Amino acid sequence: MRKGPKCELSPHGIRRFGKALKSYLKDWKTEDLLYDAVPDARGWTLGGCGFLANSLKDWAPEFFTRELLTTKGFSHNPRRLFVGHVVAKIDGYYLDGNGASTERQLLKHWNSRAVHKYRLTPYNARQVRSKVCETIPGYKRLLAQRLKGEFGNPADWFCRK
Repeated sequence: MRKGPKCELSPHGIRRFGKALKSYLKDWKTEDLLYDAVPDARGWTLGGCGFLANSLKDWAPEFFTRELLTTKGFSHNPRRLFVGHVVAKIDGYYLDGNGASTERQLLKHWNSRAVHKYRLTPYNARQVRSKVCETIPGYKRLLAQRLKGEFGNPADWFCRK
């Protein structure tokens, strides 16, 4: 069973962290790390999403869970789920390369350009098999360490003062 944070979470702090994270991910050193770790990625929201979500969970396991944006109809088996995106979830907010979004904002963004409608589903590592999402071993920990160096203690961002 997952242990949750030992504080009351701050929506303002989560949104503030989302903006800071989005800015941090645009730095060339961080982008170089992405392309070293996930050679087939085309950005933090196109292949780097699983790397980011897993690294956020490693940096702050008591705060984050992961969820998948999935849809049906992309294969010959219409019941098979297609994973389009991986996000880190914290208290009703979803973090990815675009920063922090509510469920409504996230689904609106992804469904605005999709043929098949996306929905959020619980994280299942077996479903995330795309070559684009494969991370070279060791890099997840490296990004988690860089997140710790850049952002420090997660409680300073996410807990009410």
